[in-house]
Amino acid sequence: MNVIIHALLHVPLIRDTLLLSNYTGKEPELLKRFATLSKKLWNSRLFKAQVSPHDFLQEVTRVSAGKFKIMQQGDPVDFLGWLLNTLHKDAGGSKRRNSSMIYSAFQGELRLDTQFVTVKDELSGHMASARPEFDIDREIKSAKSPFLFLAIDLPPPPLFQDAVAKENFIPQVNIYTLLEKYDGTSAQEFAGHLKRFKCLRLPPYIILHFRRFTKNFFVEEKNPTVVTFPLKGLDFKDFVELPADQKASVPTTYDLLANITHESTAGTTRDKANTAWRITLRPPPSDAGKEEEWISIQDLIVKKEQKEMILLGETVLQIWERQDLVRQTLPGGQKGNQAMDVDA
Repeated sequence: MNVIIHALLHVPLIRDTLLLSNYTGKEPELLKRFATLSKKLWNSRLFKAQVSPHDFLQEVTRVSAGKFKIMQQGDPVDFLGWLLNTLHKDAGGSKRRNSSMIYSAFQGELRLDTQFVTVKDELSGHMASARPEFDIDREIKSAKSPFLFLAIDLPPPPLFQDAVAKENFIPQVNIYTLLEKYDGTSAQEFAGHLKRFKCLRLPPYIILHFRRFTKNFFVEEKNPTVVTFPLKGLDFKDFVELPADQKASVPTTYDLLANITHESTAGTTRDKANTAWRITLRPPPSDAGKEEEWISIQDLIVKKEQKEMILLGETVLQIWERQDLVRQTLPGGQKGNQAMDVDA
């Protein structure tokens, strides 16, 4: 939960809304405590160098009916989905676009095309293991669906390693290859149906969830594939459908804002004693011309992170910020370039 709190409170739209808020009425207690935590975290005049989220996490435990507990390590993806939907509802949000700070920051829209699977082997004329594809002569059902984050499927790791060159020891894949899932042409099979996805509207901040964990009847496994990505200039133009007259005017390029990774030793996928969740953040802008410094946070450990090291982790969640957004300073001219730790 520590990494999710940091990630959300470093999104400028969420941060600024909470800092300027004045919840004194009948607002839900979870929203009030989250706003209070935000103000403490970004206060440069605090007596202590750390902030305790105990009050907020107590309310999380109560509202979630014990699903997320203070002393129990949970799944950041599950907690993020629950927290986004709960804060949206508590802030008075509805199904309408931009009805809350959560929807204004993260809600996008995509088109989902589905078709019943019919696989034919053109050479033999028999049903076989040919690759399923959409048949334009058959009915294709299309539906529009909003999203708060995009799920990214990792390729399965190789079963055998190269005994000589060890080329497959650490499998790698480029993020553009993974994003082809949303190009509107790549089809995937789910429960007897083909599905393909195409983004119709991109939000100011895009959350990517890399599906790294898989479960079976016996054990939960983690995919060790390393995802390579740029820190700046990730272009989504090939994955969003725009009218011809808007392609040049609508911004589609994003910069990395937060990167959450999972670290564990072999055979300890969810063992709390041998696993750790780490978040790497791009801090708010400081003095002009100063080199950008990234900050890595793991529990109570806060340190500067080299840009080259960010790409080596096993990424699970990312938040991307659209390049055209102006990163404003905090109220009162405060730069906000200091990172305070949240005591977990």
